Amino acid sequence: MAIAHANRGIVKSNLQLYYNREFLKSFRGEATVNTCDLTSRYNYITSNGVVTRDTTGPSTPPITGFEIAKLRSTDGLDAQTILYTASVDQVNGGVYTHSAYIYLESGTYVKVGQHWNPWDYGIANYIPKNKWTRVSYTVTNSANNYGNVACSYNTDGIIYITATQYEKKSYSTPFVNGTRLNTVSGGGGILDVSGNGYSVDLTSSAVAFDSGGFYFNGNNQGPVVTPPANSVLDGLSNNTHTYDLWFKLLGTPPGLYDGYFFGRVGYHEGFVHLKATPNVVWGLTWYNDNTATSIGYTASLNTWYHGVFVVNTETSMRYLYINGVLVDSATLTKQLKQYAATTSYYIGSASQNYTSNIIVSNAKAYNRALSQAEILQNFNANRKTYGV
Repeated sequence: MAIAHANRGIVKSNLQLYYNREFLKSFRGEATVNTCDLTSRYNYITSNGVVTRDTTGPSTPPITGFEIAKLRSTDGLDAQTILYTASVDQVNGGVYTHSAYIYLESGTYVKVGQHWNPWDYGIANYIPKNKWTRVSYTVTNSANNYGNVACSYNTDGIIYITATQYEKKSYSTPFVNGTRLNTVSGGGGILDVSGNGYSVDLTSSAVAFDSGGFYFNGNNQGPVVTPPANSVLDGLSNNTHTYDLWFKLLGTPPGLYDGYFFGRVGYHEGFVHLKATPNVVWGLTWYNDNTATSIGYTASLNTWYHGVFVVNTETSMRYLYINGVLVDSATLTKQLKQYAATTSYYIGSASQNYTSNIIVSNAKAYNRALSQAEILQNFNANRKTYGV
């Protein structure tokens, strides 16, 4: 079963950070359970294959801390291994989806599937080589089955396998080890799917995720994104950059001060939601003399908008786009604020004093100025998801 990927259709050039659920359906935030036993040592190999357990992959996978298995076929023939077991509803059966991160080193295809009632080994997925890719397959289990299945993988080359997941759903959700509820307390379920692998730390948050995004209610800080030292993201705010996200204003910010999102620690850099003007979202620029100016848009409450804030140091201009349309612009009058190395971003706020009454989703950052055509492309890629 083909699953629509969340970043399909968006502009990817110079994309530095993209927080989202990995698949379009899975960012709704519903509860899910991974029934795959990641500690299982079950192992079956066809005569055409060789399997190595507890190996090291060619590159670090998106999900770390779990076993990596290597399957090598013989002379391009189809090879199969069956790893791990997964519990299923034995009495009623049901629709299940198996998924895993796969790295295709050689050969042309990979399959994921299941062994036992029914024996369904999936279909050939011709994924890119030399890149970790999430592969999933949906199957209907019959009633009165064995009560467990085994996870199956096939290839005609060499593949690496990790972060396996088996769920009673018709689609895969972001990898979880155990149960993920509709909050992200303790770091459950958010991925940076830009491919840069930046850490998104949610351990100090208790932000509801149940209606399409993060809800900041004045009692929590936002997710913290810490860029590696000397990375492109680290210097993003000092140079030309673009912030891109979807938001819904719910009312006056409840914190002591104005709320902000896509900000730096101690500064309201990025998008800002002011207490004095609860229906306005601002694109704010912070200068090196500790002054700031902003450009803004008056939005309706309880309505989804696609907001893009572009800061272009080459042209000394900044632009605010709403739903693909330029709504405000202004010149940059001074040098941008220079931030210390690895200063963290907050998608939301640094403390409960600076919290917006807002829902934020699908947040992206680029280290260049997107054109109006590219901004419209991002808007059109996700507008149906938000009913716009």
